[in-house]
Parts: sequence; C-alpha cells; structure tokens
Amino acid sequence: MPAPQLLPLPKKTSAAIGSYAYHIGGYDWGGRVDEVTLTLDSPIDSVSKDTFQVKETVETDDEKTKENDLTVTEAYLTDDKGEKTDKASKYVTLKVKPELDRGNPLYFSGTTGYNTWADPYTLTFTVAEGQKLESAGNPLKSVTIDEKATGKTTAVDEYKEAEFKASDGITYDYGLYEPADKAKTLFVWLPWAGEAVSYTTGMRRM
Repeated sequence: MPAPQLLPLPKKTSAAIGSYAYHIGGYDWGGRVDEVTLTLDSPIDSVSKDTFQVKETVETDDEKTKENDLTVTEAYLTDDKGEKTDKASKYVTLKVKPELDRGNPLYFSGTTGYNTWADPYTLTFTVAEGQKLESAGNPLKSVTIDEKATGKTTAVDEYKEAEFKASDGITYDYGLYEPADKAKTLFVWLPWAGEAVSYTTGMRRM
C-alpha cells in the first residue's frame, strides 16, 4: 500500500485595518495632497506604487461633493520614525502626484471670501485588481482603512510665527521660513484675495 502523500497546508488568510494621515505641499496652483501615510494593525511584507488605488471625496465651492482618483507615483514601507525600510512594517508611505484639478482639501468660499477647509475631505484606499498584500507570507483577504484622516501636516508648518511693529504703532504678523542651507536671497510673498489676512488666521489656511 503506497504511503499517503502529505499535502501542503493552505496559507492563513487574515484581514488588516488601519488609519491614514496626509501631507499638503505648496505648488504654483495652491496646496495639494502629495503624501499619505498608512498605519496598519498588521505588518505587511512589501508594497508597490500599483498596490493601492486612492480616491478622494471633497467638498466643492457649491456645497456639493465630488470624487476623484489620485495617482500614486511611489510607495514604500517605513519604520515608526518614517524612514524607509526593507523589513515588514505596519507603516506605508504613498507619494501622490500633485495635479491641478484634484488633491486639494481647500476651496475658495464665495461666502467668506477666504480659502476654506473642505468638509468632507476623505480618502479611500482599495487594493488594486491583480495586486495582493501579504503579512508574514500569508495573504491578506481585506484591508480596511478608516475614511477620516487622523491628522494632516502642511508645508506651512515649517514657518515660524513672527511680528513687526511699525513706527506708526501698527503690528504686522507674518510667517518666516529659514532654509537649513542659509542663502542671501529673500523672497517676499504678499497674499492675494482669499488667501491671508494674518499669519494665524490666513497662512494656516493655506
């Protein structure tokens, strides 16, 4: 009687859940989401720019919402300090292509005359067709990311708050950015309509 053949055990499948935060960079046409960080409850083995499809839902200036697909240009795993790693990790960084007609969590309000944070502004993430994620060699059958972001950072966060008191007694507040590599060139940005009335209430909107 032939010896019974041992069949390989099927790989375990599991589900992952997580959250996200995003960064808004400054561009010629305004602020755009250019980076997203996913935090999962299970480490994943690897990721590529084709792994996730990203869609935004954004409020528009007519109090309606619309959906747009965002383009991921790069994806990689990071450690808990945000540094790239070749090891399995719970942290995923997605670089997003800044585009003129999407990726903007701000809109110009005709009511207030200022740029206004869109509410809602949410991102959804799905594993693209034909792509797969594995954790410790086991396929993840689903990945669910909370729709509401846990946080956002902007290019303006790197500015220091400062003020200047003129000879007539008027105090002007402003934002000051000093690059790490000192330069002799000074750039002065004067905000246009709808942009800033003060550093605190204006530039922080950008």
